[in-house]
Formats: sequence, C-alpha cells, structure tokens
Amino acid sequence: MSSLNITVALNVHSETIVSGPTIRSAEAAIAFAEAKGCTVQRLLGVDRGTPETQAFFENPVFDKWRYCALDEGDLGGARNRLVELAQDGYIAFLDADDLFSENWLYEAATLAADAKARGIDVAVHPELRWTFEHHNSVAVNLPSGHPLFLRKYLALGHTYDSLILSHRDTFLKTPYRIRDHVARFGYEDWAWTLDTLAIGLEHLVAKDTIIFKRRRESSMLSDLSSNKVLVWPLDLNAIDAKSTERRRST
Repeated sequence: MSSLNITVALNVHSETIVSGPTIRSAEAAIAFAEAKGCTVQRLLGVDRGTPETQAFFENPVFDKWRYCALDEGDLGGARNRLVELAQDGYIAFLDADDLFSENWLYEAATLAADAKARGIDVAVHPELRWTFEHHNSVAVNLPSGHPLFLRKYLALGHTYDSLILSHRDTFLKTPYRIRDHVARFGYEDWAWTLDTLAIGLEHLVAKDTIIFKRRRESSMLSDLSSNKVLVWPLDLNAIDAKSTERRRST
C-alpha cells in the first residue's frame, strides 16, 4: 500500500491544560502512523477560544501544529473549516479533551484505504468508547452492516461518537450541519451519521482501537441536553422509514 496522508484535526473551544493528555495521545498515534510510512498533518482549530485557550495553544511546544484561528462559533462549522484547510487524504477528528489509542490513526486509515481500493467510501470509528471523569462506562461500537446495528435506535440517540476518520472528499460531499439556535436543532455528529447513512456510506470499526471520552459536568453536549436541543428532523429518522426497516428485518 502506498503512503497514506492523514490530517489530525483537533477542535478547540475553551480547553487549556486538560488538552495536555490529548496532545500527548495524538502525538503518540502520529508517531506510530509515521513509523508505518504515513504522512500526517496537524491542525489546531481554535474556534473563538478564550484568551486563556489562545495563550495555551500559542505555546512553542505546539509548533508542529498548524494554529488555525476560527470564527465560526459552531462546532459543525469549525469542523467544516478544518476540512477545507486539510491536505488531501484522510481526516481524523479529535476533540481537545479526549484521547485515542496509539494505533488509532494507522489502523483506521488502513481500513478506510482498503475499502476505498475496492471502490467503497467509508467512515471509521474506534472499537471501544471508554467514557471517564463525570460519567464512567465502556461501550462497543458496531459497524453499520452488523446484524445488531439497528438504525431505528438513531431516533433515540447517537450510536457513535465525534471521533471519526474518513476521506476528505466524504466530508466535503457531506458537510456537518450548523446548529439552529432558534429552532433548537443540533447534535452535528449525530446528524452527520444520519446524513451519511442516508446516502449509503458504510460505517466501519477499526479493531483493537479505543477513544477515551472525557465527560465533563459542563460541556457542549451537556449544554445541548439542558437546553432541550433535538437532532434535525431527517428522513432517515422519519416514522415511515422506521416502519420500512422493521418490515425488511422480519
């Protein structure tokens, strides 16, 4: 297999020292991937960061990372902007308070590239989602083609997480949605899963990889929940679509 191009796109908002372990995690995975022959670009997308956040990430220790000052005021918009700034190849998103296993970048990109060589565009997720801090749990991610993967569950919650790797072309073709603060529609990662499943994109799982998901007492996700925000009313979640899925499975 030829050398894989990967961009690690780190989304930053108000994080500071909590991002120290995140960066160490990312650098370990980058070193692992580069040792396997991959080319890795580092992007720091600081979206309307607080003065403390800007000062933290402007530290020379982050000189290997391309600092991108964003003015989106929206996580979906910030992700879309980083896609535009990324090199051609695969993009792996990471939130600034999470961590991933050392083998994640290489295993996910290799899996995606193998599928693409067969003419299949995919999104790749880690096998395990280990949540810690304010809430503790371990969950197993299933590929979208697995018999136990039920699309109707997506009417109630997001099957996956924000940590994802896919080809840049896929993100350009299916950009993240921008939150509608008036109508109270949000959950851009959940909506992206729905949008991509609706166009037939396969979601795969990279074996023996983990995201360590920090669940803080106050976070963007908890703010959405407390404000009673809903995911967009998408066709894949329509009642008639769920009825059709049930008939197909019987």
